[in-house]
Amino acid sequence: MNVFFKTNVILSSLFNTFIIKLLVAFGGILLSIIISNLYGVHVLGEYFIFQMFVITSSVIISLGFNETLVLFVSKFRFQLRVERFLYLSLFIATLLLLLVFFLYVFLGSFISWPTSYEIISANIYLYFISLFINLVSLILSGYFRGLKKPVMAVFLENGFVSIILILIVLINYKLQVFIVNSVTIITFYTIALFVVLVISLLINKLTKKERPRLSQPEKKYYYDFVKRSKYFYIIVISGLVSTTLIALYLGAKLTPSDVALFKVLQQIAVLVSFSLIVLNAVLPAHYSSFKVNNNYHEMEKTAKLTSKYATLLSLPFYLACIFFPEALMYIFGDGFSNYSIPLLILATGQLFNVSTGSVASILKMCNFESYLSYIVLLTSFVSLIMLYILTPLYGVVGAAVSLSSIYILQNLLATILVVKLIGISPLFYLNIKVRRNEIKNS
Repeated sequence: MNVFFKTNVILSSLFNTFIIKLLVAFGGILLSIIISNLYGVHVLGEYFIFQMFVITSSVIISLGFNETLVLFVSKFRFQLRVERFLYLSLFIATLLLLLVFFLYVFLGSFISWPTSYEIISANIYLYFISLFINLVSLILSGYFRGLKKPVMAVFLENGFVSIILILIVLINYKLQVFIVNSVTIITFYTIALFVVLVISLLINKLTKKERPRLSQPEKKYYYDFVKRSKYFYIIVISGLVSTTLIALYLGAKLTPSDVALFKVLQQIAVLVSFSLIVLNAVLPAHYSSFKVNNNYHEMEKTAKLTSKYATLLSLPFYLACIFFPEALMYIFGDGFSNYSIPLLILATGQLFNVSTGSVASILKMCNFESYLSYIVLLTSFVSLIMLYILTPLYGVVGAAVSLSSIYILQNLLATILVVKLIGISPLFYLNIKVRRNEIKNS
């Protein structure tokens, strides 16, 4: 085992992140089970549509700053006052959000919403409140990941909001304070977003350590920060295809119930990649350190171990999707049975994603984010074409094929670039011969 995985600090960080991620993952699944069984598939679908609109809008308005913060904060945290990059990100993103808000106030009457999206148009101010809170949380999570505080970053991510939302829903169900419908659920969701943000800020304040006074970043660092953000922006925007846009397309073409079905299938399939999600919450800042110190040998060993352990840990979940799909779906309610084929397709895409390890993170942290952005853009375009062709013919199955194609194509191309550009062999099951002299040139 390499030095990286022997480090007690890293092992502690991995363990803490694992516990939080476990709560987050099963919190999201449990929330879907509760809403579906208590209030119906339609309410669950409208909640997912509202949530996905908030998440998608947050990513678009963040301009990729959350990902750029990981790189710049991890790289300069001992040299510069990196919180200045955070303030710049929040300032620009807030201005852009205000611009969008005022444009909607004056031009919103000209927008024609699909019937399935009435949950947004009828609650537009609640949507903008949720959007602002989630936007701040998204940018803060990138800052904390750069500071190598993955637990704080995970705490701010949307999954933990599900845990708070579960508590609110169950308390209301027990006390019968409010009559529950789709509007009630999205109001509870907005409250949960706010609670998670406030708690995380309080925890950070209580655990914050005194840092030596460092110098202010020069203007050239700010310019470089904004310039580099455009590549991360392409990556995160294209990444929306796999996280929200496919499901939103289903909502526009089909019904909120179809959205609920597809999102539940996604939630189950994501369990296959759970181990990699945990590792990727911790590793990016360390890959950046390997790059700065030209320690490519340790980078390769870490990448191989990540690929190996993540794959081995994912196999039980994948086998469950193969042999017990009906049992997995049944717990969400009667309307979710008989969808084993799309579940298997999604799980297979996730397994391939896991088997390639952290290749995308390696490219981003080794200053090859521009190449990764081109990959993500290309594969997302291919997936959208497949979605447009296959969904009318095969419904949810066609959407599952479109989504899985993203995972397979992106990780295959990213692996090739890691070998060619960085000169390391990242897969534990495939020893690729590389020319070490290429590393110095990268």
